[in-house]
Amino acid sequence: MQSTSGRVADWDNLFSPFRKAKKYKHGLHDVCDELEFAEFELSLVEELNRLRHDFLSGEYKTSALRLLPIPKKPKDGNTRMRQFFELAVRDQIAWIAVANVIGPNLDGLMPPWVYGYRLYRTPARRRSVKNSSATPSSYTHWQGELYQKF
Repeated sequence: MQSTSGRVADWDNLFSPFRKAKKYKHGLHDVCDELEFAEFELSLVEELNRLRHDFLSGEYKTSALRLLPIPKKPKDGNTRMRQFFELAVRDQIAWIAVANVIGPNLDGLMPPWVYGYRLYRTPARRRSVKNSSATPSSYTHWQGELYQKF
């Protein structure tokens, strides 16, 4: 059986999070660094190989969060700002890769009445992935959904 870091670093488990992050960013037009994402995508194989190396060697380090103040509707004539934090594209993909591996076990511990931010699950059928050590499950959604719609 493969270690957790080995499952996180599996090539298919790293490419699937890229698709999920790409789909997710479309809903964040104003707060997503499109240039950073495009640069990552242009060197996708190299970036994913670096992530793989960092996971397997235990050297993965997150980048600093970037504060993005977002204007809110003025209240009583006063301008207000909402604090929003942007994560580096690499960190987003790394998180989704980890969530793909540990998420199903954690999701199974959640009470059935909790609906918010539950991991997306495909219908009961299983998909096979040729030439991969990844084990697809009902949580493996190749179309790019990370969380279920509420």
